[in-house]
Amino acid sequence: MQVLILILLILQIAMAINNLLPKSFIPEDSPAAFLRTSMFGIISSILIWSFAIIGLISFGVTYDYTDWWMDIGFYGPVVAGIINMILYILKHLNKL
Repeated sequence: MQVLILILLILQIAMAINNLLPKSFIPEDSPAAFLRTSMFGIISSILIWSFAIIGLISFGVTYDYTDWWMDIGFYGPVVAGIINMILYILKHLNKL
């Protein structure tokens, strides 16, 4: 799950850099292209969040007999997924 989370976070970083640069490398001129990129951002944010939850559940089931707790490996993707999802939704609503 961590590899998938890392790949999705790298893709979201690339999309954020695309939005910050004056000349973007992913064109969002047409409404269809904008809708595809914003929906991809929202879906990838949801996937990051859900992969972190699945990883927490699988770790908890596996190591139930020991003393364990959630750490940055859980909170990092959850916070990043929620913040990115909120920002992509605001971007989508702002463009409409």
